[in-house]
Amino acid sequence: MPAPHGQARTPINNLLASLTILLSFSIFFDVAQDLMMLLRSNLALSMIALVSACGGGGGDSGGNSAEISPISAFGFADAERPQDGSFDYNIKDTIRTLGSVDGELSQERQDIDLSGTIGAGDITLVLDGETYVLERDAIDPSIATFDDGGDFVQLSTTIGENNQAVGVNIFSVIDGELNDGKLVLGLDTNPNDVEMITGSADYTGRAEATLRNGFSSASAGGDLNLTVDFDDNSVGGTAELEFIEGSLDFDPVTIAFDDTDLVGNGFAGNVSIEAGDIGGTLDNTTYEGRLFGADAGTVGGTFTGQINLDDSDSNTFVDGVFIGAE
Repeated sequence: MPAPHGQARTPINNLLASLTILLSFSIFFDVAQDLMMLLRSNLALSMIALVSACGGGGGDSGGNSAEISPISAFGFADAERPQDGSFDYNIKDTIRTLGSVDGELSQERQDIDLSGTIGAGDITLVLDGETYVLERDAIDPSIATFDDGGDFVQLSTTIGENNQAVGVNIFSVIDGELNDGKLVLGLDTNPNDVEMITGSADYTGRAEATLRNGFSSASAGGDLNLTVDFDDNSVGGTAELEFIEGSLDFDPVTIAFDDTDLVGNGFAGNVSIEAGDIGGTLDNTTYEGRLFGADAGTVGGTFTGQINLDDSDSNTFVDGVFIGAE
């Protein structure tokens, strides 16, 4: 049974020997070989050894506890049950950023399946209904890639704060069209255990995002502060986003994860601007996530949406991820 928050906690089996936090992402999306050459020169992202012993992330958090299914085939997090050397994730309705050959962007929900052996062998990925076998890099096996000379898919880590959850980016260009997005993978907390937790918990960590407008893009990141009140079943917090690199101008801002309900082990709510100037207004920008670990010691999720720019007819699309620990 989970301890009340504020007491010492013991994390689930430490199957991540190390997590490298690295997001270097500036992609000038184009078709065919020019895009592939640019990706290879600019993409220096690193992942866990590959896809940790964690479960899955970023699914629908609606409904009551009885309706919430674990994202990993291994079930909910259990401190007394060790994970074996394989992984099998089924992430439902995660938001992906899509781009056409003429640079038009949109976002839609898709299902993603991931399976393989931790730290060795190929990764099988089902993306938008198509199956790809990703081969680990010979020098850095924490990166897995599919590349047939025309289509390209790469799986890599964006954020890894602890041994309970990790942020993952899956980038692809298939038939010249972009399909990009972030996930949180981890063994999510059993909703029945969440009901037994009392008090409130403050989670600190990191948020990172990719911003795209046409063929231009930029990466941003900063500190995360999120509070979960288990007595009131509420979630809310902030994240700071500062420019990291890219071809798209971006001034520092603080975004607010507006207060929302905790339902079972998950939550979903709206994003607003707390401080700073984004050069426009947010449109349909939301966040969603889950609690991870046997004792809900980690929180993780994604945030997505658009910025309606004041001085442009085109919108900037936002695709972000966050992970925090008590």
